Amino acid sequence: MRRPLVLLTLMASVSVAASACGSDDDTASSAPGASEQAESDAPVEMIDVATGETSTLDDALTPTDGKPLLAWFWAPFCPTCRGEAPELDAFMAENSNRVTMVGVGARNDLEYAEEFLGTTGVSNFPLLWDASGESWVDNAVAAQPYMILFDSEGEEVQRWPGGASVVQIENALAELG
Repeated sequence: MRRPLVLLTLMASVSVAASACGSDDDTASSAPGASEQAESDAPVEMIDVATGETSTLDDALTPTDGKPLLAWFWAPFCPTCRGEAPELDAFMAENSNRVTMVGVGARNDLEYAEEFLGTTGVSNFPLLWDASGESWVDNAVAAQPYMILFDSEGEEVQRWPGGASVVQIENALAELG
């Protein structure tokens, strides 16, 4: 019976001592990792594969023309992405008045993205490149292809892990009105 009481007393003493080591001082130094957090809050830079122009991920994924926005996450080495790209390009050729689309690529070097653009011939929506891969992390994208549909106000309304068919996209757009 005496051992549990001694152990309990010891635990209480350690707890009190540990809480006394804290600081209520507002000028205390930042917690470890704070500088890394500040860096991760920096805008994710995107490069337009066709033009070389830069923008930020926030700008790329913000609808500005009163239309829904479809974000397609792709990778140059992905065979499914290579198959989807021409289909999505054809879809956008016919539907650019209804929806804006942007391709968000990562997971290799820019030269592979340029080759992807050259072989797929995408011209009806921008293929953007994120060398850091943060765009995927920020949007909880684990694998490609992956699609996210945002309404005209920028609210996420649909996710398609593994990509989406044109029929699925059409149905989702019809639901938005």
